[in-house]
Amino acid sequence: MINGKANYLLPMFHPQVSVERFGLISKTFSTMPMHGKAQRSYRLRSDRYLSHGNCIIREYDRVVGEISLPNLAANDKYEFSIGEDANIIYKENSVLISLSTFNETESMMKDSLEKNLPLGTAITRARYIYTIHLQVKNFKTHEVQIEYEQKGFHSYNTIKLITVDNDQFIQDGSSIKSNTTLQANTTENYIYTVELIR
Repeated sequence: MINGKANYLLPMFHPQVSVERFGLISKTFSTMPMHGKAQRSYRLRSDRYLSHGNCIIREYDRVVGEISLPNLAANDKYEFSIGEDANIIYKENSVLISLSTFNETESMMKDSLEKNLPLGTAITRARYIYTIHLQVKNFKTHEVQIEYEQKGFHSYNTIKLITVDNDQFIQDGSSIKSNTTLQANTTENYIYTVELIR
């Protein structure tokens, strides 16, 4: 018997849900100095199907945001951000180390189709070497996971990661990525070098 104006919760299933919290620095490459805040980001996974609905996010016993989740298949990962995290800031500066030009004679078929050039025409390319200096500060009282992604190299034909500081960075297609842990109340500096050809 159910009393009038009463609510009863009937548990249908108890999924095991894991939530990974991280600060996301995802930016477009620029030759100008840049600074900003990391995104407050999460990676969610459930061992069972979850239907869409609202999700309230709490950290250390306080509500930090709310998001509408889509339908999630079992064991699928879903990543989302709920705005900037003022306690994780970054500064980045790209320094041009060298600039040189060279004539390219390979892959002429592709270039001639795109630019209406006769076959065998040499194309002058520019090679840029940039060293990227990244500084990340964590003002939180606990360690945080930082995920960094440098993308947006659209105006260049090729990109190549040349040197890396302590193997912190990897190249993933046309993006440079890094996953690192930043201790509480610390500042870390990272350096890597890329070759860009236009």
